[in-house]
Amino acid sequence: GTVDLLIVHGESDHIVDVDQARRLFDHLQAQGATPELVIVEAGGHVPHVDEGGIDQFFDDRLLS
Repeated sequence: GTVDLLIVHGESDHIVDVDQARRLFDHLQAQGATPELVIVEAGGHVPHVDEGGIDQFFDDRLLS
């Protein structure tokens, strides 16, 4: 089967550079996966649940 993957990363994360999220996204796509990547513009290391489309991602996949 397939696995839905949402990568949410804060642009202002000072612990893990946002490029790590971009590299993960690119690598997964190169392997044929279809992840979603959301960069939260003012987000830090821990995004809030209402940022970056997290609620919508789960609603689309769990409630459909």
